[in-house]
Amino acid sequence: MKQVRNQKGMTLASMAMLGMLIGFVAYFGFMLYGPVYDDLSVKTVVENLASDSKAKGASAKNVRGLIQMRLSVNRVDLDKKDIVIEKTKEGLSVVIDYERRVEFVGNVDLVAKFSHSTVIPK
Repeated sequence: MKQVRNQKGMTLASMAMLGMLIGFVAYFGFMLYGPVYDDLSVKTVVENLASDSKAKGASAKNVRGLIQMRLSVNRVDLDKKDIVIEKTKEGLSVVIDYERRVEFVGNVDLVAKFSHSTVIPK
């Protein structure tokens, strides 16, 4: 058997395919960056809400106002229906459940669903 020792490296076609694959993955990540970054702000707001002195003992309307104010500082826009506040035995239960759609290619959208919850003690 004869071994070919002169061939080294990738062909032009395989380099082009690898470049397209890397470009596709980078485009995918770039398109999802915005919704994921916004969700980090929502997560921070929800986590800090339970330990906030302004939220303890506040009404559901005041808590909703606090949430909307903090989200507007971070330029995150949520519908009022995405924020559910209910009274429980422990205090106020806050659930933020929403999804973001991003146009990807043509009529294909990327959908990211997020959900965060906390209980504000009485």
